[in-house]
Amino acid sequence: MQKDILYVVVFVLFMEGCTIINGYNKSVTNESKTKIIINKKSTLNTVDQEFLKQKKRNFVFSKKSIWKFNSDIYFKDWGYAVSDHDRIIESIKESGGTIEAVQAAEYLSRNIEPAYVSGYQREGLIDILYIEYPTRANENSGIILVPAIGKPIDIEHTFDKNFNLSNSLTWKRFSKNNPVVLPYSLGGLLRKEQNDKGIKLIFPYALRSCHGCDDVAFMDVGYSFTNKGEFIGSYLSGIRDINR
Repeated sequence: MQKDILYVVVFVLFMEGCTIINGYNKSVTNESKTKIIINKKSTLNTVDQEFLKQKKRNFVFSKKSIWKFNSDIYFKDWGYAVSDHDRIIESIKESGGTIEAVQAAEYLSRNIEPAYVSGYQREGLIDILYIEYPTRANENSGIILVPAIGKPIDIEHTFDKNFNLSNSLTWKRFSKNNPVVLPYSLGGLLRKEQNDKGIKLIFPYALRSCHGCDDVAFMDVGYSFTNKGEFIGSYLSGIRDINR
């Protein structure tokens, strides 16, 4: 009852021209000098902030997201037309895969392309997902980095999007002697560099003159994250000769 009276009083004061400043612990008076105290940590603000936090959270991956590919089930004659997405999902279910593996494959299919998680690794606040794309003709394997903050990063070709190789002196020197060589196959985590400011994950990319050609060298690309797990950017860490 007392709360109801309080709400009526506040409403009347507001209608009489009282100014309410939301978000601050500030007293405001009207003509009758009546004070109204506004609490900075209102229930509405707390709910809104929690909602925003949830929106920023990524899908949760773990070792349970891994599925061991079963070729007999995947390539069997299903007896009816089936999409690439459904074939992967049904294969995981029929082979006894985990619900987490099904959910991970669903996420990948919706956001990237039909695929499943074949391996999992965690470094600091970053999940490293080893991905298989069974419907591809070439380059069936890939890697996705899932930071604690921000969107997942498909690093198969991310170096093209995050920095221009032509601006790198290291790359210019290398390409001068190898004009037709380009990055192709992506390898697993090469090493990590970590300090109190964040972590850097370095991955190797095989350099070749064509898809089926022999490796000429390896281009090491680093992916930097803050100590809170937010992606900063990528950079060319170096180029290694194949014999080193």
